[in-house]
Amino acid sequence: MPALTVFTPTYNRADRLERAYESLKQQTNKDFCWLIVDDGSTDDTAGAVRAMQEDKLVDIKYIYRENGGKMRAHNTGVMACDTPLFLCLDSDDTLTAAAVEQILRTWKEAEGRDEYAGIIAYKGEKMAAAAAEAGGDGGTESGYPAGGQDIVPIYGNTFPDTGDSSFRELYQKG
Repeated sequence: MPALTVFTPTYNRADRLERAYESLKQQTNKDFCWLIVDDGSTDDTAGAVRAMQEDKLVDIKYIYRENGGKMRAHNTGVMACDTPLFLCLDSDDTLTAAAVEQILRTWKEAEGRDEYAGIIAYKGEKMAAAAAEAGGDGGTESGYPAGGQDIVPIYGNTFPDTGDSSFRELYQKG
């Protein structure tokens, strides 16, 4: 079993998935699988995914579900994830070539330490209290606990937050 699932919720983005796929093929660490959750696409998303699967260059799993919106697709991905860690990669995003390597190294170094992942389990007032304790408001990069910025350079064209790379079990319990 891979250490990381990169999952992509998508809807009618067959034309966009190729960029994400190209960035995943370039990863310096291949200890991941790519889970694509298709939220009822009416374009040829399924065909595009089949073509990528036939390449056999990235371990790709595909789930089709009736359209229910991005968050339902996101939740489907979390529940289907069977690896200890996951990363949500939107269909129009890319990762830098060392992203998986950096994520796995950071998580290994942080093993057992809450300042990298503990805040993602909080909701509402508890989240605000944890962010204030960390020295910020939880809504900006400076509001995250120490070390969260180590993950920022993994994306090629967006600004993630520390919740983007997470322990699967925390979300599945919630």
